[in-house]
Amino acid sequence: MKMIGVGIDGGKDSMSMKVNSDDVVIKSPKSFVISGYAPCPNITKTITPDLKSESSDLFFIDLSDNYRIGGSALSQVFNQIGDDIPDLESSEILKHTFKSVQYMIDNNIILSGHDRSDGGSITCVIEMCISGDIGCDLKWVQEYRETR
Repeated sequence: MKMIGVGIDGGKDSMSMKVNSDDVVIKSPKSFVISGYAPCPNITKTITPDLKSESSDLFFIDLSDNYRIGGSALSQVFNQIGDDIPDLESSEILKHTFKSVQYMIDNNIILSGHDRSDGGSITCVIEMCISGDIGCDLKWVQEYRETR
């Protein structure tokens, strides 16, 4: 957290929680949740997941060089756990990307935002179209990847 300059909310360690019920020990699931905080200089500059215009450009911002899907819904469908789980390759890339996205929001370059989770890119675009109540034509333009 220090490397990317954010604070996290400290709280109860839920991984060590357990209760006794009718002589049965019930342990909490093995999960860990962290809430992060970052400065917000202008709370009126927000984005929503709906596509604003049929002429919008869509950008895919990828923070990983690897397509690791261990633990995903896709892995579960195929009854697999997966060997490689998603991971952060570089805290510097995350920090730079976050600052770049904030700059683009502030300068009205980014008007909408949506995650590409288990449904993949096409599901992301469909959900943006549905919530924006508009359609879109997709065409591949080019791929840009910064040399690291």
